[in-house]
Amino acid sequence: MWNPCERLSAVKNYFETVKWQPIIENVTDILKINTCIVDFQGVPIIIPPQNRYGWRFNPNLFDVRSNYAQIADDRFEFIDNFHLHYYAVPVKSLDNTIVGYIVLGPMILNKKLTMNEYQEISKKTSDSLEDISERIENTRVISQLSLEHILKMCIATIKLSQDRLTFTKQKPSEDKRTQTIFQSMLDLSLALASAESGSVMLFHPKTEELSVCVANGLNPQYINNRIKLDDGIAGIAFQENKTLLIEGRSESRLRNLLIRHEIKQSIVMPFKTPNSKTSGVLNINIMKTCESKDRLEDINGAIERITSNTLQVI
Repeated sequence: MWNPCERLSAVKNYFETVKWQPIIENVTDILKINTCIVDFQGVPIIIPPQNRYGWRFNPNLFDVRSNYAQIADDRFEFIDNFHLHYYAVPVKSLDNTIVGYIVLGPMILNKKLTMNEYQEISKKTSDSLEDISERIENTRVISQLSLEHILKMCIATIKLSQDRLTFTKQKPSEDKRTQTIFQSMLDLSLALASAESGSVMLFHPKTEELSVCVANGLNPQYINNRIKLDDGIAGIAFQENKTLLIEGRSESRLRNLLIRHEIKQSIVMPFKTPNSKTSGVLNINIMKTCESKDRLEDINGAIERITSNTLQVI
């Protein structure tokens, strides 16, 4: 059991070791939902700018232990007077002690209230109807399914940060380190894209082949299978050193290589570690939802930043 001074010291060390600012910025950019970090006592560490995506400073939003209801082992919920939802996901140290929370919000779950309903609430709370109207206008409306993807993304973000912290404290084998980092990178990328399957493929320069290192939502038989660079879309992306954004079968030059017809959109992204020691391809497959071209490009941009940041520790 930690005493209060030890816990505060551990919290300070955790948030100094793990560089959260770029992670939070990436998450916020892609979600269009405010994301902030608070410590276990409710002290804000990173907070969003006032008025962005419906955000208003409110101290009650930071004290998760007092003001949020626990709705699952890994999530807490706060609903304000205007039915705006906030969710908190615990951040834990390596010994499984909660050191803080990622807080997301506001967001509107499923649908907005009517303006008459907002007006009635504003009379009771003495809030300006003009102000609440502006907040509602700038707050994202999400479905229950989208919420699940968002919370999974937060959990994957935390896992990635924990991996980085682990590698500063321990010295795992190079293979174990690489596989762990690539799995976390894939988990976070899939969550960012609300995608159902994907993989990380590594390049073998001696044989000029790609093989699947880690995968989610794919048949296990694909793990460690090797393919020639000329045998698939991943090979084309790798050779051209260019990300391919694929929408169904619309890409004429790739049409003959699109063998999984259930995939609606794909992001096929080549990567290389800063020391050029390891290179490969990240594959993201979206099957259920279909994003606009602009939205797909936004998602790709966020994944590129996440991937670049992640590869720094390999």
